[in-house]
Amino acid sequence: MTLFAIVGSVFLSGCNGYDPVPLQAEVQAKLLAGEAGSSKSWKLLSITENDGTAAEQPLQLPTCWIDNIYKFSNNPAQDYEESEGTVKCTSTDASIVEKGTWAFTLDGTKLSILGTTSFGSGTDSFPFSVYFSYPAEVVELSESILKTKMTYTVDGITIVDTFTFNKN
Repeated sequence: MTLFAIVGSVFLSGCNGYDPVPLQAEVQAKLLAGEAGSSKSWKLLSITENDGTAAEQPLQLPTCWIDNIYKFSNNPAQDYEESEGTVKCTSTDASIVEKGTWAFTLDGTKLSILGTTSFGSGTDSFPFSVYFSYPAEVVELSESILKTKMTYTVDGITIVDTFTFNKN
């Protein structure tokens, strides 16, 4: 009886320290938005586009977009907010350009952001909700780089847009 009690105690005490492997979505969430209860901000570095007929080309971004700040909060609502930087596209633009929520697929390979703009109507997905309504494939995500790719079709032409952000 004593041997059984010892083996049972060892087995049960070994289980107390069990720490399950986090889902890839949880790992990605920490990289994107920080630890639970915190947030991280990002700035857009570049957008490139390939329309299927030519090599990938950089898109010229308006100055007023380049300094915008994209803030992701790791809270229960998974809030997202895009705010104007120092340069506004129009002086009457609101400070908050877009807000909404974000989520990864469980495997962490796709990022969807449901946002509503302050200057438009309707609800679309990340980024720039007025222009795109497609989830983004996560190409790279680290403490300092976020790179996503969106593939969609317009008039029978497949277009691939790649967005690169750096941590602000």
